[in-house]
Amino acid sequence: AWDGNVPYGKTTGSGTIKRAALQPIGAAMRISEHDLVAMRAAATSEERVENLLGKIGAQTALKIEKARISTVVNAKLTISENGVANTLDYARDARLTSAAPTAMWNVSGSDPYTDIETWGELIEDADGATPTTMVVTRSIMKALASNTNIIKRFYGQKTATSLPPSIHRADVASVFTDAGITDIIVIDEVYAKFFAAQRLKNQNGIYPEKTVLLLPGTGDTGIGATVFGETAQASTGIVPEGYGLFAGV
Repeated sequence: AWDGNVPYGKTTGSGTIKRAALQPIGAAMRISEHDLVAMRAAATSEERVENLLGKIGAQTALKIEKARISTVVNAKLTISENGVANTLDYARDARLTSAAPTAMWNVSGSDPYTDIETWGELIEDADGATPTTMVVTRSIMKALASNTNIIKRFYGQKTATSLPPSIHRADVASVFTDAGITDIIVIDEVYAKFFAAQRLKNQNGIYPEKTVLLLPGTGDTGIGATVFGETAQASTGIVPEGYGLFAGV
């Protein structure tokens, strides 16, 4: 009919979005008078500047990564740097922070599969999201690969008769697909490659050793993002103390 009105549907609000203003995370590297004299030689100036920029970039990348870890593990980000103190609390449901396994996964009788299923249901109940990615450390993956209940699930056996002492990582991953986990990330191995690429010494313990993270998925844009911006020093060109190169986000 002409001029007929289509009725409005109902919407239900849910979820919150937390944002922090750009934080002064960065680094500065001093260039001495000796460096300035040395830079007069064209062959050394570019190498020196590139080296300093590389160090600044690596140090900044490390600071940012530590901030990311604090955010995803603790649901809080505390920064006290360059005269700015700020704490951002993502108000994670307490049930999701204090979740613990029924028994440590390297202990006989423990059941990691049931733990993950329980935690996944808890996340869905509290947040509405369905976890598909599990983040573990190398030691946790080792415990999973040698866990009797995980091995029995892989071979479809109810008893431990004639089971091997461990299974491969791919076999572990296949077990958890039934629990909705499609991707398992061994995080300390990822960071080992990250530090090597940044030419940084491996930061052992940067990620909590006995911590398991369940995430909606590494490709989910709703999980959050790190936004980079130019520092005031970089945008104005003002150098506060002598000569130097500055970079930050």
